[in-house]
Amino acid sequence: MYCKNCGVKLDLSLTKCPLCGEKVKNNNSYNSLYSLDIDYLAKDISIMYFAKLIILILFLSTIVTIICNLAIDKKISWSFYVIFSFLFIASHYFYLSTSKRKICFIINTFSLELLLFIIAYLNKGLNWYLYLVGPFILMGSSFVLFINFISKFKNILRNISYFLLFVAIILLLINGLISLYMVNKFILNWSYYSLISLVVVASILFGLSFNKKCMTEVEKRLFI
Repeated sequence: MYCKNCGVKLDLSLTKCPLCGEKVKNNNSYNSLYSLDIDYLAKDISIMYFAKLIILILFLSTIVTIICNLAIDKKISWSFYVIFSFLFIASHYFYLSTSKRKICFIINTFSLELLLFIIAYLNKGLNWYLYLVGPFILMGSSFVLFINFISKFKNILRNISYFLLFVAIILLLINGLISLYMVNKFILNWSYYSLISLVVVASILFGLSFNKKCMTEVEKRLFI
C-alpha cells in the first residue's frame, strides 16, 4: 500500500503516513492502481539511469582508446571506428529519453548509415556501401515507417493492399541495385514476376475493401 500524498510505501496496519502525516484510507483498489503507477515510473527511471551509466562507461572507454591510439601511432587512425561506434550507440539514448520515437528512429538510421559509410571509406570499399548496404538500410527504415503509418487506418484489407504494393516497389529496387552492383547496369528481371502477382492481389484486396459485407466478415474473423 502507498501514500496517496507522497507515494511512500506503507504497512497495511498504519492509519497515517509516517513521512507526511496523511491519513491512510484502506482502499485496496486505489492503492493498487497507485502502486502500479509507481512501479511503471520506477521502471522508466531505472532504464534511463542504466542507459546513462552505459553511455558514460562507453564515453570513458572511447577517450582511453583515443589516447592509446595517439600514444602508439601519434595520430588518430583505428580509433575512428570506436569514435563513430560510440556516436551511433549514443544516438540510441535519445530514443529512450524522448517520446518523439519517429524522429529518433530517423536519427538512428542516419547514424547507422554514417557509421557504415566511415567503415567503408576507411577500408576503401565504398562500392558495396553505395550500391547495397546504404540503400538496403534506407529501404528497411522506410518499410518500418510505412508500416507504422498505414497501421493508423482501420481498413485491414486496404492496408494489406498498400503493404503489398510497397513490397513490390522494394523488390524492384533490390533487383535493380543488385544488378547495378554486379554488372554496373540497373536491370530488372525476376522482380517483374513478383510485381505482377503482388499488384494483382493488391488490386483484388483494394476492391474488396469497399464491400461492407466483406469487411464485416473479415473484422469478425480477425477479431478486429
